[in-house]
Amino acid sequence: MFEAKETDVKHEDKNMQIAWHFTDGWRLRDGQPLKIGKTYKHAAGDLKMCYSGYHASPRLIDALKFAPGSVLSVVECGGKIVRDTDKVVCTERRVLYAEDVNTTLHAFACEVALHGLCDFEVTDDRSYAAIDTKLSWLDGDASDNDLAAARDAAEAAGDAAGAAVLAAARDAAGAAWAAAGAAAWAAAWDAAGADAVDDYNNGLLGLILFRHPEFAKYCR
Repeated sequence: MFEAKETDVKHEDKNMQIAWHFTDGWRLRDGQPLKIGKTYKHAAGDLKMCYSGYHASPRLIDALKFAPGSVLSVVECGGKIVRDTDKVVCTERRVLYAEDVNTTLHAFACEVALHGLCDFEVTDDRSYAAIDTKLSWLDGDASDNDLAAARDAAEAAGDAAGAAVLAAARDAAGAAWAAAGAAAWAAAWDAAGADAVDDYNNGLLGLILFRHPEFAKYCR
């Protein structure tokens, strides 16, 4: 779905790029430890989008789309850079700062799913209740069993017009972080369309900077 098209790729050999990158824990996808302040250098052949080189996304919401986990890094891409519409690949990527933003991603998924439910004028209370339960779970006021029951109830809700949004609400209510990205994108694209993605990006960025202020030092 997110495969790079060759016609969309631009090749550039200069200019540093501040961007975002997610990892599953404190290791890169090639197994190297993720270390703040370290510059990772690609020396194994030519750059190839999605296959070879160090990747990142200039826009935070795009980085979330590719996220395998909840550790977020703000990085500086340098050396040779190949640019696509929603990501870059480079020969050098320096980690400026990194932090696990798991809880924030859960909260963002709930927020986006709620907007989707409102935009589609979904009236089934079970979907709204699932999101409320998830927010209570994040605050420690609901148990795993409460969350599972709310998610099951949301799954039973049906509305053909808002099926993707209902699925987003259901997934947002899950305990696994992986649901956060799926819920956010399903609601964002299906409920509001591509024009709303900038708003969601600004919302996610605002949450990250509010809850994890150290990132603000590196945002331009």
